[in-house]
Amino acid sequence: MRYFILNIIQWLSHLPFITVNYAIAQTAARVSTKAKLVNYAFAVCPARIEQTAILGNSGKLPPKFMEYISKSSYMKWNAQLYDDRHTFVAQYGKDLLAHLSHSSIISVLDLGCGTGTLSGEIATMGKRVVGIDSSPEMIDQARALYPSLEFMVMNACELPWTGEFDAVFSNAVFHWITEQDSLLAAIYSALKAKGWLVCEFGGRGNIESIEKAFSAAMQRRGGNYHSPFFFPTPGEYGARLGAAGFNVVNIASFARPTPLAGAESGLKNWITQFFAAHLRSLPAKAAADLLEEIADELRPQLWDGRQWVADYIRLRVLASKN
Repeated sequence: MRYFILNIIQWLSHLPFITVNYAIAQTAARVSTKAKLVNYAFAVCPARIEQTAILGNSGKLPPKFMEYISKSSYMKWNAQLYDDRHTFVAQYGKDLLAHLSHSSIISVLDLGCGTGTLSGEIATMGKRVVGIDSSPEMIDQARALYPSLEFMVMNACELPWTGEFDAVFSNAVFHWITEQDSLLAAIYSALKAKGWLVCEFGGRGNIESIEKAFSAAMQRRGGNYHSPFFFPTPGEYGARLGAAGFNVVNIASFARPTPLAGAESGLKNWITQFFAAHLRSLPAKAAADLLEEIADELRPQLWDGRQWVADYIRLRVLASKN
């Protein structure tokens, strides 16, 4: 049945714009909410379904499907821009590595490894490291930069290992994943007994001013911004970890004002990378105007006279497998 549905979706990709989006959305919403099916729909006609979802459905698409695709894992990463302009992501993750220094930690899974910077750091600590990421672009870059290390394109919620790793390490990734119960179950299974989860990601209030400004700017252009992010409080995530079987050793939320590389262009570069799907839904001129508008609005809050400083709130977790 599943293959029949996928064939239907493939065929629908050849129909006109509105029909494609409506038909695919109806099929996916009625049959399954599995990420694979939604991602397949994106794969066969990404621009069409993305544009309908972002610019507004005018009552045409099922609300549940609209919500799901807005939070789905679909995002095409610019690996070169990421390395050129967003090195702070890996830089801030380096102090997490101290939690991997114990001699009992030999094998490490770097979950959401991006272009491999922190995987490389873990390898220099004498650990066996495997890096995974859902983005083929990121993995291609990681393999080019660190050819001696093992990298795989993989869904973090579908890890194939059982009792394989002494630690699962992840920096700035969990907030992209809405299927948190599946994620934690997969990590728990992949860890050895008494293994460690060491991670940091966005907490409640992260990039709040940027999201509000972006959402308002999209609405002024007749579109919608559906946040793809998961930003929990320590209490919320601690309870989720406990329910998944973990022993929470430490969990804390803290502000980390984060300078953005690129001086005057820093905020535009950040939005171009992390809100890429929404920007692609707009004509080039409209997208450029939106970026200027947001910079003007946020300047009093986030510009310190020399650089843009994003309003980051981070959640850091240290937990062990019971």
